[in-house]
Amino acid sequence: MNSDIVEVATIGRCVGLRGYLKLHNKSDFPEQFKKGATFFDKNNDQLTIKDYNRQKELVLFENFDDLDLAKTLVNKTIYTTKELTRKNCKLKKNEFFQFDIIGLKVIENGEILGIVE
Repeated sequence: MNSDIVEVATIGRCVGLRGYLKLHNKSDFPEQFKKGATFFDKNNDQLTIKDYNRQKELVLFENFDDLDLAKTLVNKTIYTTKELTRKNCKLKKNEFFQFDIIGLKVIENGEILGIVE
């Protein structure tokens, strides 16, 4: 897969009859899951959030708002890009995205301890 791609969640089972799905967040930024946010699957099919319940971690995607359509998304992994992650996910001072520190040297007291993998 493209190195500019970031895995953000796995779609779980259907909940209810209206097409809601359990969202298993794999990121540190649950705020990126909001109405209108767009993600894609491994086939590059676009998925846009129609509704998201943060407390219950339930998501409803546009054009998948009935039970039969929603079932086609179960167990899919969804992705975003590094560029969109930087745009949509705010970091605090002295925080970094994991993908930005991979390959950097770790140095303590002038000695190289290793490289982040």
